[in-house]
Amino acid sequence: MSNLKELAKARREANDAYGKAFRKEVQSLKPMDTAEFWEVIPALTARVTKDRDVDAAMHNLMCNAVYQSYGECPTPFEDLSQPIAWELMVRFFNKYEEVKSTLSKKCQELRGLERGDDGYGDLMDSLPLAGEDVVNGLMSDDIATYKQLESAITSSALKKLVLHGENYICMKLEETLQKAYLSVSRDEEDDEDRRPGEPHVVITNKPYKEQSWGRSTGVMQMVVGPFHDHYEAEAYAKQEGGVATKLFGGVVTR
Repeated sequence: MSNLKELAKARREANDAYGKAFRKEVQSLKPMDTAEFWEVIPALTARVTKDRDVDAAMHNLMCNAVYQSYGECPTPFEDLSQPIAWELMVRFFNKYEEVKSTLSKKCQELRGLERGDDGYGDLMDSLPLAGEDVVNGLMSDDIATYKQLESAITSSALKKLVLHGENYICMKLEETLQKAYLSVSRDEEDDEDRRPGEPHVVITNKPYKEQSWGRSTGVMQMVVGPFHDHYEAEAYAKQEGGVATKLFGGVVTR
């Protein structure tokens, strides 16, 4: 038993360290672009409504988007390596948190919404699943009452899920992302062993201003790199924008 206790202690300490490292990585990544976010939401909503279990839904979404197996892959994740797809899913999580926070501030004024703190939190956690039109309607005041919100969600299954569910979407997605990286990191190590390394760069276009306070007068093309291979270049492009391309010659400094 003494050996088991030592191992249990070591596991708790490792879990704590892993959780801190995970949260630091999450905070370093920008939220997903709004357009891409609303492309992924229907896939998440479909999984939650179909699987009827949030843990299973998050696992299956990870299979579809990150591991690209057992179902259709959401558009933004197509043809990405698992490590890059995982990072993109983290950015989706960050965007979900951002939308949830924005709705939470806005819906405090929603007439006819009578919820305690826990009930209000549950609703805000699930509300992005209602989709882009509903969220935009709330933000623009086209949906200004709880009755209008009920009417705007036309699917009975979705209405029950969003308006009356205790789904813990953010918490479950975060937990699943932590578990997923344990597998993704092994695949990343295997990829690093296999790939020889072909230098890549990222080409970006940024507005050019003659003076810092003036209007843009043109576009400045920049080349960032070199990166060890297309995996690293793709990861940078997904985070900062631009197009990853193979470097056949020349010298590039960051």
